[in-house]
Amino acid sequence: MRRLFLSFVLSTLAAAAPAQMLPAQFDHDRIHLVVHAPDGAPFKAYVDSGGLDNVVAPAVVRRLKLASAGRTDVDDIHEELVAYPAFLARAGVPAPLDDPLFHGRLVLQRAPVADSDLFLGGPWLAGRIWQIDYVRHELYLDAQWRPSARDHALPMGFKTDDAGRRIVQLPRIVVTVDGQPLDMLLDTGAMAQLTADSAPAFGVAPGTVVGAGFIMTSVFDRWRARHPDWRVIERGELIQGMTVPMIEVPKVTLAGFTVGPVWFIRRGDANFTQGMSLAMDKPIVGAFGGSGLHWFHLVLDYPHAVAWIRPAS
Repeated sequence: MRRLFLSFVLSTLAAAAPAQMLPAQFDHDRIHLVVHAPDGAPFKAYVDSGGLDNVVAPAVVRRLKLASAGRTDVDDIHEELVAYPAFLARAGVPAPLDDPLFHGRLVLQRAPVADSDLFLGGPWLAGRIWQIDYVRHELYLDAQWRPSARDHALPMGFKTDDAGRRIVQLPRIVVTVDGQPLDMLLDTGAMAQLTADSAPAFGVAPGTVVGAGFIMTSVFDRWRARHPDWRVIERGELIQGMTVPMIEVPKVTLAGFTVGPVWFIRRGDANFTQGMSLAMDKPIVGAFGGSGLHWFHLVLDYPHAVAWIRPAS
């Protein structure tokens, strides 16, 4: 009974909390939260709805003397854990809510994003409602947000266990391209380093890292065969010393809104069929990231498993 009462009180307080603007910095449709660490240096946390974990690198832990939070040994998962830094919460970057495995802690491993100190994935976003404005470069935590007549619902699918409990915080959405509905990961963190060939299409310098989208090779090739007029940049992305092609899709449709163009970078089918799809509620063929999300004002309602979108203005 005490636990139920406490849960009711906390949910009531959350509902009454005003919208909180986070210290967000938008870098070419990528989202960082930027604060000052206790040593006075800038501290950057990367927000990636397509990330499985919340990750901090060993070098950051040593530099800031972050406290250990033990380890987890569940099935085949063996991870060293780190306590969420109190200075982040004081700076307006809230700690993740408790989850069944990591209990709001951080995983100690090499950070997957080179220009960040901390990686905040799906488990950090989970359990809350977020407003993301790519035009105004603003990110809000807003428990009181309610949709208006302008907002269209875009259901988010999540992997669950046999009892219907969500076990992975990676959202699947439906994106319609060329009249075909496609299941994709909603991926705020998808990114690509541009080459000398692709940088002019984005209006940036070669080597710039931008928000991107990904599509499996079989779909990429089908689009290219059916639409020879769609622009393809053969040497579009630089990754691990190699270049990968990208394709410009003129129009995509989400929840009744048609926008474009949107760039997608080719990825091997196995990246999805044998990779990300295993963590999704249904197989996916790609990831819809900043190159498409920037067309929208986006609200991610994780408790109700729905994204609310309207064209950005």
